[in-house]
Amino acid sequence: MKHLICLLLLLLASCKGPARQNVPLPAQDVLLTSPDLARIYCVREEEVGSTGLRTAGIEVRDNEMLIGELNSGTFLCWERKGGRTLGRAFYKALDPALGNLDGIGDLDCPAGSVYFYNVTVRRVDGKPVFTALKTEEGRALVAKRKWAGQD
Repeated sequence: MKHLICLLLLLLASCKGPARQNVPLPAQDVLLTSPDLARIYCVREEEVGSTGLRTAGIEVRDNEMLIGELNSGTFLCWERKGGRTLGRAFYKALDPALGNLDGIGDLDCPAGSVYFYNVTVRRVDGKPVFTALKTEEGRALVAKRKWAGQD
């Protein structure tokens, strides 16, 4: 019975979490819709050797504004006034004792540019983390994923 429960938990954990975007997707045929704005992309690239136990969706917020929920096969994209903001990510841990884990990232995004962030779940403690990506790396990751609003 114990093995059956473990198998069931692993099966459930191996499924991707949901993906969605709550804010409109900016036009993708232009770099920016206005020079006064900054465009932000969030993708999720798991660490090498990560297991299915860390595949649940990650809720992403721009300060208090809910942007959407990200999984490993999707990206989020939005535009905002240029400047500094707090990126907030919430991950519902598989272990109920951990609850919802909150990660905060300082997103410094001056107007007129595009910014890419990788949002991952740390293996050590399950906390979500924002990591800035170089433009080329970010574009390549976005190209391999679909928009979260398509799920």
